[in-house]
Amino acid sequence: MRTKGGENSFGSRELAFCQSIADAAANAIKNASLFEKVLEESDELRETKEKLEKELREKTVYEGLFEHASEGLMVLNAAGQPQYVNRSAAEMLGYTGKQMLKMSLKDFLAEESLQVGMENHINFFLGREFSRKYDVLFKTSSGEKRCVAVSVSNHRLEGNYAILALIDVTRERMDQHLLAEANERLKALDLLKSEFIYTATNDLRLPVAVLHSNCLQLRESDTDNLTETQGEHLDAAIESCDRLMDLIENCWTVPGSISRIMP
Repeated sequence: MRTKGGENSFGSRELAFCQSIADAAANAIKNASLFEKVLEESDELRETKEKLEKELREKTVYEGLFEHASEGLMVLNAAGQPQYVNRSAAEMLGYTGKQMLKMSLKDFLAEESLQVGMENHINFFLGREFSRKYDVLFKTSSGEKRCVAVSVSNHRLEGNYAILALIDVTRERMDQHLLAEANERLKALDLLKSEFIYTATNDLRLPVAVLHSNCLQLRESDTDNLTETQGEHLDAAIESCDRLMDLIENCWTVPGSISRIMP
């Protein structure tokens, strides 16, 4: 017994031993807490590592697909800054890929298409209605304007990026414009032709009718006074008048003729 009369009788050695045990227990508890924290951080680091590796694999796959695509492809963030540009897109606009990564969508858009292009881009990221396919004018590095058909993918890459497919349709749209102009000129020529036919037939109608009437009257009244040759000529004139009158009437009744649209 180390006590006498109810009083403690621990010596300095015993107290030092107890203090050592307490310190060891405290260190063990502290180390256990630190170990548990390290384990938690290790789990977080492992999850972060796996996530980064997954994103890197996806990025590698997409870059491989993008780089070998025949059409221009561009990945934009919400601010309109390119995160990736393939070789076809860079060649289309006359820049290098590194140059384009330092630019933004508004730098590529011509003034005529700036509002349309930026509004559609903003609507995509705000979840509003946007055009999946539309034409815009892009500026090349030399300042030339090129008509580009833009297709916006519905798929959003992790990180909320937009994928744009670009096709240079400058020649195609120019040909369409020239064809539309040619059609307009043909319509104008067709209208001019119809107006000419209307005027000509209108001017011929009365004199041909008078000539036809006189020839008929002469044939019916003066038959005995005409020679055989004169009668043949008169019959030929009447026949010609008949054909001319039929032609005039057909010009006025053929569907699409000027007579159907003239007042």
